[in-house]
Amino acid sequence: MLIHPWDAALDTTEWRDWLASTDRFGILAVNNLDPTRAPLVLPLHFTLAGDELLIHLARPNPVWDHLQAATEVRLAVIGDYAYIPTYWRAKAGGPDEDGVPTSYYAAVQFVCRPTIVDDPEGKVEILAAQLSDFQPEGGHATVAVGEAPYGRMLRGIRGVRGSCCHPWVRPWGRPWSSSGRSSWLRGRRPASC
Repeated sequence: MLIHPWDAALDTTEWRDWLASTDRFGILAVNNLDPTRAPLVLPLHFTLAGDELLIHLARPNPVWDHLQAATEVRLAVIGDYAYIPTYWRAKAGGPDEDGVPTSYYAAVQFVCRPTIVDDPEGKVEILAAQLSDFQPEGGHATVAVGEAPYGRMLRGIRGVRGSCCHPWVRPWGRPWSSSGRSSWLRGRRPASC
């Protein structure tokens, strides 16, 4: 992902705060064991816990052999985005139709080392963290090995802990609210725009 210096996140807190305020839903890309075939791409929810991504998937998912062989995977998250028409980017005093269209978006990509979690206690930790993340108000049963309703379902899933090597961040605007986007973009444009 191309990230110009003027597009880069100011610090780690900026992208973490944005991620906490948006859906933790992304696309996991895993290299195919057959290099002549396309990578596997999985849409999924995830939880960011410190420097780890927590994921669970159904045991019958065809990704497992590929994931086990992978030394790195990539999770891409795209939040706010917009097509910017030509007339928004036209040079002052010039014809609107001579402007160059572009896209503005907020995105974070994580490159991670995956570890597959098959032990029941490890899966319970992942599920409990995800329920706390996605359903903080509660309203769900306790996740515990051997206890209904989730205990019997643990056999049907596998977990993944992704140790984040580094995030790639491209924020769209500061502040991260719609009211500040256009003024921020004008203020952050390089002189050549």
